[in-house]
Amino acid sequence: MIALEHVQVNFPNRVLVEDASLRVMPGDRLALIGENGSGKSTLLKIAAGEVKPTAGGVERQRDAVIGYLPQSGLTHRGRLLWGEVISALPEWLEAVEKRKRLLDKVASLSPDDPDHEKSMAQYGELESTFQHTGGYAQESKLKRILEGLGFTPVDYERPVEEFSAGWQMRIGLAKVLVREPDLMLLDEPTDHLDLDAKNWLEEYLKGVNTCFILVSHDRHLLDSLVNKVAELSNTKLEVYIGNYSKYIKEKAEREEKGAADYETQQAQLKRIENWVAKNRVRKDRARQAQSRLRQMNKIERVAPPAQKRQKVHFPIRVPPRAPRILVELVDVTKAFPGRVLFEDVSMNVERGERIAVVGPNGAGKSTLLRVLVGSEKIQGGIRVVGDRVSVGYYAQDEGAWFRPGESLLDVIMDTSPQLTQGEVRSLLARFRFRGDDVFKSVDALSGGERARLAMARVFPKRHHLLLLDEPTNHLDIVSRQALLEALRAYGGTLVFVSHDRYFIQEIATRVLEVRDERILSFPGSYEDFLRAKDEGRLIPVSAGRVAGTANRGGDAREEEKQDRLREREERKAEQRREQRRTRQIARIEEEISELEASLKEVEREMGDPGLARDHLALEQLHDRATTIRDDLRERYATWEDLHEEEAE
Repeated sequence: MIALEHVQVNFPNRVLVEDASLRVMPGDRLALIGENGSGKSTLLKIAAGEVKPTAGGVERQRDAVIGYLPQSGLTHRGRLLWGEVISALPEWLEAVEKRKRLLDKVASLSPDDPDHEKSMAQYGELESTFQHTGGYAQESKLKRILEGLGFTPVDYERPVEEFSAGWQMRIGLAKVLVREPDLMLLDEPTDHLDLDAKNWLEEYLKGVNTCFILVSHDRHLLDSLVNKVAELSNTKLEVYIGNYSKYIKEKAEREEKGAADYETQQAQLKRIENWVAKNRVRKDRARQAQSRLRQMNKIERVAPPAQKRQKVHFPIRVPPRAPRILVELVDVTKAFPGRVLFEDVSMNVERGERIAVVGPNGAGKSTLLRVLVGSEKIQGGIRVVGDRVSVGYYAQDEGAWFRPGESLLDVIMDTSPQLTQGEVRSLLARFRFRGDDVFKSVDALSGGERARLAMARVFPKRHHLLLLDEPTNHLDIVSRQALLEALRAYGGTLVFVSHDRYFIQEIATRVLEVRDERILSFPGSYEDFLRAKDEGRLIPVSAGRVAGTANRGGDAREEEKQDRLREREERKAEQRREQRRTRQIARIEEEISELEASLKEVEREMGDPGLARDHLALEQLHDRATTIRDDLRERYATWEDLHEEEAE
């Protein structure tokens, strides 16, 4: 299908990709992964023919149709939506036009005309070919694609210029999908999709017979769709068979084997070197020593283990004990001129809950978070916050509020003036900003770096409740995993908006869906929520335009049915919370054991007499010990809170 052969990409003062080879065969569904800035998008552009490599080349199957979706930057002009997307099928449009011309010709000819019968025969052949090649199915397929990506029939007649940047990317994705190319090159296609559209795209890609190379940070998608993983790391490309979870396992096994092989070979080489050094001066063994030395020099060296990237660490501090109900909404209505988002919402956010807020873009998810935090004016009802409850809020555009030109150090010191400069530098180091990075201007930060810095402002404070609006945006898959693990260990309460299905499934103990001017609740995981939604078992927490009778005081039997349903789901939720608490306690105890062992090792190194004059090494060890002790204190506090909840 396509082959990259020994591709090299050089930037000024930097090699981005070195000697990368990749072959995509029919049936391959490949994920291209790597940390932000590693060169994934560049490799995809090279495969698409948009960029030429510094060295190496690309071979494409001569008759293969390739569809390419860039990560961003698409704009469409001059057409209505329907015409823009259908323009991706020039052969189909030509066939439709040809049929029309031939039909017009037949209609203009008299039945007695000698050309009439000939034209009718031509039209019959053309019509048969059109039917057998799926010509009549194209329009219905296009409607299905547009609907799946969130467009409505009203949108079909809208000029494409009216759509925002995110919807422009959806238009581009629709054009690639409707084309059904032999190979799709998709650079973060879900970046601008809500959860509904992501779920639809996943099912659609499962059902089409096409190859693809997919760049994505969505672990659920990578586990569900791909059968190969190509990792771009430290300029090198390495291929693994299987989905993302299998890649994680195989990579760990390769690294472990590689490290063992390296150590074994180094020990072997050391033995030879010692023997040669000892015997090369002896006349009776000098020749043998030279021979062994030549043999040693011919041994192909095992590469040393690659230096692992310092992981980002999200230090979410353990809060003090919170009341049972942290925030309560009573009959809350939120509306804008001409539009109601939700009305008569009554709900509690209770201690220890992990609530995921889902729904289509524009439904009001971010607004609900702002209502909970108290920054959004409401048009009815009341919001009640528990006594002395501390609420931390991470906005979707949190990083946009940095002052131009200010340094990373300034950002944190402005929001946490009680911290010393040393404490701020230690904090930033845990978010992977080290050394002179702390003096860098915020203007020079990437999207992922701005997101990490924004979290560094929120997480270090001891909040009982964290409200996070799309915290995984701009984070690569490794940083998302680090954030997930930190939130698992967090002993407080969490309400978050996310379009990352794996992230939601791993954390959420309750799901709120905001849709069609109402809010529905389900106590359980996201997968449980999807099943309950299909079975009509979601519980309304608002009246809304189409709310059930249980919220309107209608039929008593229906209200009784809703109460029984709510009680059953709450019992199941309590069982799941208990199981989650047990797993959390086991995980915390394991982490405490590992941290205590690490602290013991660091303290042993600090006591090494050989380091007495190495002040830099001692300072680094001291910082590491401080970080480990902070982590231990947080883990102990979380462990105590979990056991107190268990006792209740």
